[in-house]
Amino acid sequence: GGEFPNAIAISAQTGHLCVANGGAVSGVQCFTIDQTKGLSKIPGGFRTLHLTQTTPPLGPGGTVSGLLFSEDGSKLFVAVKGFPPTPGYIATFTVSKSGVLSNTFTKSTPPNGLLPFGMSTIPGTQGIINADAGAGFTVFDFTSANTAKSAITTPLKGQVTPCWTVFSQKTQTFFLTDVGAATISEVAVDTRTLKATVVKQYPQQVNAATADDDIATIASHDYLYVLEGNNTSVGVLALNGPGQAVRIQTHNFLQDALDAGITLEPINFQGMSTWVKSP
Repeated sequence: GGEFPNAIAISAQTGHLCVANGGAVSGVQCFTIDQTKGLSKIPGGFRTLHLTQTTPPLGPGGTVSGLLFSEDGSKLFVAVKGFPPTPGYIATFTVSKSGVLSNTFTKSTPPNGLLPFGMSTIPGTQGIINADAGAGFTVFDFTSANTAKSAITTPLKGQVTPCWTVFSQKTQTFFLTDVGAATISEVAVDTRTLKATVVKQYPQQVNAATADDDIATIASHDYLYVLEGNNTSVGVLALNGPGQAVRIQTHNFLQDALDAGITLEPINFQGMSTWVKSP
């Protein structure tokens, strides 16, 4: 469904997988998952985003960034970048119990947002936090409807392009990575008021290009993994508590690739997830 797939999300409630497409045929297609048969399209399940794009898309303005189900699985959020100074928006679809998306979506446009990128749900709420590559980050409150009740954008000190965000169960905080500034920002969000506070910023190696991030829980401890494209590395930080992240490793995978006969181009790196194998 669509052209140029570039983001996926899986519903914890229904088990369906949805794919965002950002090319000339832009939109979302959802699938059922079968361990033997693989993915099967939900019939008539393609939902257009009405973007004016090419395949491959030209950007970053006017392109799809991310895809995220709400915590209760009732909504699907799609981040769409704007054309600064025209802001981007979050497109929200309603999701049925059978995984079918509403025919149309609503738009939530933050007054100071520009390039909505990576998103995370705020546990215990109908809110999300959205890294904005042009503005910092935005907290959206979807408590009452598919259109955000509020959307508050907060700038980050020294920001260049904050793009990704991930949540730590251990610290109960979010970690946002800035690929241009090579900085990790830790943010706390009050679940009662959805008010956000910057806890601490962690400068990384200059020009490391800190991009995608993910968290793994190992033996009751949380570790933050950060893709560093220019260093052909993954940085590892131990999350010892709020404001207490400590870098413990830099794993350079360049030699591993060369040994396998693979040529790497740092500018092409994007996408990273962690899986923990049970003992």
